[in-house]
Amino acid sequence: MLDLAGIVSDTGWRILPCDPERKKPLIDGGTGFCNASDDLAVVEGWCRQFNPWMYGIPTGQMNDLVVLDVDVHDAERNGYASLKMLEAKGMVLPETLRVKTPSGGMHWYFANPKDADIRNSAGKIAPGLDIRGNGGYVIGVGSVNAKGQAYLPDNEADIAEMPHWLVDLCLKGTTEAIQGKSQSTARKFKSSLGYTVRKVNDPQAYLNAAFFNCCLEVERAEKGSRNSKLFRNAKKLFSYAAGGMLSVEDVEDAMRKACILNDYTAEHGEKSFLDTLNSGKRWGFKNPEILERGIAND
Repeated sequence: MLDLAGIVSDTGWRILPCDPERKKPLIDGGTGFCNASDDLAVVEGWCRQFNPWMYGIPTGQMNDLVVLDVDVHDAERNGYASLKMLEAKGMVLPETLRVKTPSGGMHWYFANPKDADIRNSAGKIAPGLDIRGNGGYVIGVGSVNAKGQAYLPDNEADIAEMPHWLVDLCLKGTTEAIQGKSQSTARKFKSSLGYTVRKVNDPQAYLNAAFFNCCLEVERAEKGSRNSKLFRNAKKLFSYAAGGMLSVEDVEDAMRKACILNDYTAEHGEKSFLDTLNSGKRWGFKNPEILERGIAND
């Protein structure tokens, strides 16, 4: 059995109890990371109340942590491959505390930068690379899920400062931080084949920026606007998918993660999410769009 009181005493972290199957907080209806505690009496009370349970570690300012979550979804969304891409551009992660996840991924722990608001994001830095910052949490080392699989230490390193290039990626997105600022203007015309062709200076940079901004708008949408922003941004991304610029799976996965992060799915349910997502998909596939290199200004 984990010595959770010892973990709290040694690290000073506030923790929370999480469901071993779904990884959701077991307190306060799924938003319990706001009520994480470093009070040993409270932690010991959870140990008596919940059995079994995993423990979550809130990230961001609450524990002065940012965690890079390296996931392996499939061949196209392999976080380890994305790390290799970043390394090829001279962006190498420093030695820091790492935790292996049951799915084959890895959590890289960093100190939360004092002068930057690092927020949660999913796949915006690069495919398979998620960030847990303000408003997020990760499952702690030593936790065991419902299948008996454990979160295991990969090393015994101290937690390092977050490298400046990673901070830039979190704040600006891949396009602006790696590939240069995206083109803000473009020229569109309707192809004789029935799809819209958008002429831009750099199609890949433009596409990356569009993907990043659509995900960010949905993720940060407030109550009352989440459904409409999901529909609007799903339309745009699925129009690129219809034009062969993005995969349907990537769009679906990104929109799903954004709606988990903004609590839309938790509050309105999977069916409501899918209804809006599929409406955006139908619109997008009726209005396919492709990007081609060309002169952006008329």
